[in-house]
Amino acid sequence: MAELVKGKWPHLQLLSLHSCYLNHQALTHLSQAAWPELRELVLGGNQRLNNVVISGDAFKQDGGAKAIAELVRCHWPKLESLSLNKTCIAAKGLAVLKQGSWPNFKKLMLSGNHSSTILDLINAEWPSVSHLNLSSALYSLSIADLITGQWPLLEVLDVSSSCICEQELSLLSQAYWPRLKCLHIQENWSRENPDVVKVARMLSEANWPLLERLDVSGRPLNTVAAGLLVNCAWSKIAFLKFTRAAKEGAIAGMCRSAWPQLSNVHEKRKFSDDVHVTVSR
Repeated sequence: MAELVKGKWPHLQLLSLHSCYLNHQALTHLSQAAWPELRELVLGGNQRLNNVVISGDAFKQDGGAKAIAELVRCHWPKLESLSLNKTCIAAKGLAVLKQGSWPNFKKLMLSGNHSSTILDLINAEWPSVSHLNLSSALYSLSIADLITGQWPLLEVLDVSSSCICEQELSLLSQAYWPRLKCLHIQENWSRENPDVVKVARMLSEANWPLLERLDVSGRPLNTVAAGLLVNCAWSKIAFLKFTRAAKEGAIAGMCRSAWPQLSNVHEKRKFSDDVHVTVSR
């Protein structure tokens, strides 16, 4: 890493160091790099960023706090995207990450980190954030905490596979995300028989006029829930993915009739029950 940062690349915009076995000491060198044009940094797969300290017969992890502390020291005024997927970053690391001073910061990928909370991160002053990926990032994501985040420009949100119950998901309708275009909430059922109607009602109440893509697959959708779903005023919807209940056969037809202004509806099955309804103008 020491040799890398010595490179004379004044126009470097993208740097990918995915799965390079980096630790917090490597990021110490990275923080010294002078790349004024850097816009995207990929550090995914570097699980050693979570520093382990051995004390006697026990060991403690710092949740990536030391590594992230070095990262936020980096002076990259044009940084827009940061990927920390599968780096074992936990709550302590997220608490340090929010200190990053990146005025143009837009995309944060934290999937696969299994943290316990996002509460510290939502207070970060990143008014330009438009993409947030928290897929498989938390054991139990608190939507109540998430919707308090100040992200008025949020366009893409992925909270899939985070063990969120339908009661928590129903709070999403309270979020002020007027520019939301893509929402992934699939595989978020913490009970064997979830109330999908409650989730559908939330979606029908949410004010997301620009929504284009929605994925609610993972548990069978019945006609009652679908009836609520198709009443949503989504004039720009282009992609909808859901899992149809085995004995329900009219859902795809309901989706076709819900948006008559769309000229072409293509239906494709995946496995046995997954149905994709892709609409193109």
